[in-house]
Amino acid sequence: VVVTAHLGVHTTATQIAMAVPAGVLGALAIAGLAQTWHVYVLAFLFGVGTAFDAPARQSFVVEIVGPDRVLNAVALNSVVVHTARILGPAAAGIAIAMLIGFLFFIQKQLPELAELQDPNMLASLFGIVIMLGIIISWISTSLAVRKYLRLKSDELYY
Repeated sequence: VVVTAHLGVHTTATQIAMAVPAGVLGALAIAGLAQTWHVYVLAFLFGVGTAFDAPARQSFVVEIVGPDRVLNAVALNSVVVHTARILGPAAAGIAIAMLIGFLFFIQKQLPELAELQDPNMLASLFGIVIMLGIIISWISTSLAVRKYLRLKSDELYY
């Protein structure tokens, strides 16, 4: 917390610090150039980003709820984070299975799509989808944060 407060690191910077190694590893994997040492170095850099992200996020809790409700807010935040860690991979697995099923169905219905398996085109499409995901996440997060920052602290509780 001291380093994040001293440097003024916010979660946007820490999220970028975690997204860059993940993106680089993804690009290396798609290009077929990923080696073991790449994974180690990029995992280390991702871990450094995570080490700064958690305290930066927790520092916002005090600013949002005030010192009298910090314990409850931290407990609720922990529940949300751990629930997301459990349900996130399960939801991703279901989404991936549905996507694969959909792609097999489309491939049977439209066999001319098999001609579109050019690696450069697939890499470009992958990049576009990733950028759209980042933009949608950024917009939805900004809207949610603005909404809650406009609320008075009494409106946050039932």
